[in-house]
Amino acid sequence: MQTPRRNNGSDDRLAGMIFTMSRLLRSHAGPQRPKDMQSLLQVKTLGLVAEMKNPSMKDIAEYLHILSPSATDIVNRLVRDGKLERRKDKADKRIVRLHLTPSGKKMLNAGLKQMKERLQAALSVLNAEEKSELAALLEKIIDRNNEGHTEAS
Repeated sequence: MQTPRRNNGSDDRLAGMIFTMSRLLRSHAGPQRPKDMQSLLQVKTLGLVAEMKNPSMKDIAEYLHILSPSATDIVNRLVRDGKLERRKDKADKRIVRLHLTPSGKKMLNAGLKQMKERLQAALSVLNAEEKSELAALLEKIIDRNNEGHTEAS
C-alpha cells in the first residue's frame, strides 16, 4: 500500500508561488523592455564566462540547462555585439573557449545591477525579519538540494 502524499495542495501552492516569483523577477517594468535592459540568459552567460575563466560552449549549455543550439544563439549574439570573443584552446585546437571583453564586463555589471534592483523592489514588501526568515528557508532548500546533487554526481 502506497503512503498518501502529504501537503499536496500546499506543495502545489508553493510551486505556483515559486513560478510566479520567477516571472516577477524576469518581468520588466511596463510593456516594453528598455533598450539597455539585459536578457537574463545573456547576463548569466557573461557571468559564467567571468566566473569559469574561458568556458566552452558545452559548459554554457550545461550551466543554463539548455540545448547546445540555444546556447550557440545566445553566444553568437554576444560575440556579434562585441561582448564575448571565441578563441581556440591552446592545448586542444578543436575546443573553442569564450573570453569576456571589456564591453562584456560592462554589460555584465549593468545586468547584475538591474537584477539586484529588481530583486530589491520585489522584496521591498518584506520587513527585515521576514527577509531573514526567507533567506534561511532558501538557504536550507539550496543546501539540501546541493547535497543530493553532489552525492548523485
